[in-house]
Amino acid sequence: MKKLKRNRQSGFTLVELIAVMVILGILAAFAVPRFISAESNARAASAKALAGALNAGSSLAHSLAVISGFTSGAGTVTMEGNAVALTNGYPTAATNAGIAAAVPIDTNYYLGTASGSVVTFGVVVSGTTTQANCYVTYTQASSTTSPAAIGITTSGC
Repeated sequence: MKKLKRNRQSGFTLVELIAVMVILGILAAFAVPRFISAESNARAASAKALAGALNAGSSLAHSLAVISGFTSGAGTVTMEGNAVALTNGYPTAATNAGIAAAVPIDTNYYLGTASGSVVTFGVVVSGTTTQANCYVTYTQASSTTSPAAIGITTSGC
């Protein structure tokens, strides 16, 4: 009696490999745009969260200034051990002594640049650069009757 040899398949056929590649390509075509949209939404949410934190920090500094009897001109209040520079009862736009001292800002996520009475915090992308049109601005109070203004731009996130 002769033993029959069995042919064993060792690996995948070319047709099977192509079929898997086509399926992966179709899945990637749908997944990549959704991932890009999620990344953009995350940056916009991060900018909105920073705007909320700046608003809260500015209000808290103003409350401390009012309690201390300080409401006009220049001065300082202490928040969490940090001296916060004030103008008209609200934090200044200085990136290290004003609003950034009232609200500790993580420079891994936001880059702040001050110009006069405005500081702009850009949302960081890739660890070193900021996304165009994805930022939060803090404008220090121009008088004791108008509080600091916070603006947000998320059209380019």
